[in-house]
Amino acid sequence: MKLALSFLIALAALAIEALAQTTSTVTSQTSTTFGMVGLAPGQTARLSVLNSVRTAPPVLIPQLACRVNLSFYNSDGKLLKESTIDNLGFGKAAFLDVRRPDIDAMAGRAQIGGVVRQGLLANPVRAVPVISFCSIVATLEVFDEATNKTTVVLSAPAVTSSTPRVLMMSAEEAAPDRQPEP
Repeated sequence: MKLALSFLIALAALAIEALAQTTSTVTSQTSTTFGMVGLAPGQTARLSVLNSVRTAPPVLIPQLACRVNLSFYNSDGKLLKESTIDNLGFGKAAFLDVRRPDIDAMAGRAQIGGVVRQGLLANPVRAVPVISFCSIVATLEVFDEATNKTTVVLSAPAVTSSTPRVLMMSAEEAAPDRQPEP
């Protein structure tokens, strides 16, 4: 009986290893680019993102992280400031601020633009199905620092990673990084 059980365990291990063979690399990225806005002294520009997927899937399945990059550029295309969120959770939001003094020491208005990139990136992948639940809604806001009153808001339609999207990736990358539901 012990010999039969050992044989079955060894056979299962070989089957799992066969499924875990490297197949390819998966890369998917979408971006939202906002037009230029003027930023005067005493103002702050804020790029905000929201993962509009509110709840986790009902079953424990491997998922891709909802990776988001926020960037501000000046009118010459020079990167001013950026931030990367490795995994924007279900229903969570994040933002990146740039103040007028962060741009340059000159007085007056400065023209800036914002870019939001949502990326699904996997290293060499293995035959493990993975689903992405990531739908990003982005806004660019300019507000007065003294009063906190908003001067302008630009919004973009939700950028969805074809929810649900099934990709193939390694078992290590597929380990769910989700919080248990209350």
